[in-house]
Amino acid sequence: FLKSQQVELFSKSGLLELYNPKLNSLPPEKKPERKAINKGLIIQQSAPIDDFWDPMSETFKKHGKRPTHSKNQLEILINKFPKEITLDVAYLKNEPIAGVCYFAINKRLKCTFYFCQKTKTQKYQGLSYLVMSGLRKA
Repeated sequence: FLKSQQVELFSKSGLLELYNPKLNSLPPEKKPERKAINKGLIIQQSAPIDDFWDPMSETFKKHGKRPTHSKNQLEILINKFPKEITLDVAYLKNEPIAGVCYFAINKRLKCTFYFCQKTKTQKYQGLSYLVMSGLRKA
C-alpha cells in the first residue's frame, strides 16, 4: 500500500507501529493478544515450575522429543540463577495453558529458551500473549 496511507502509532511500550486503516482496524500483531485478554487469560511472571511444566511436557510429547533439560534440571538451574532464568505462564481459569522460559544472557539480552502451549487451548492465543508481553518487558 502507499506510504501516505500508513498511520503511525506508538504503543504503551513506546514501539512504533504501522498499519493501514483501510485494510485492518487493528495492527495484526495486536489481534491475538486482544483475543487472549478478551478470553480472560492472565500472565504470571516468574511462575512455579509445575505450572510451566504442564504445557511444556505436552508440547514435547506432541513432537515426540524430549526437552534439553529435565524438570529437575531446570528447577536446579532456576534455584541457582533465579534472576537469570524465569518462567512466564499464561492461565485460563487458573489452568496453565502456555509458557515461555527465558534465559538472561547478559544485562541487555534475554533468550527465549522454551516456548510451549497446550494443543486444546491454542485457540485462546496464550503463547502469542506471552510473546507480546515479553517483548514489552524487553
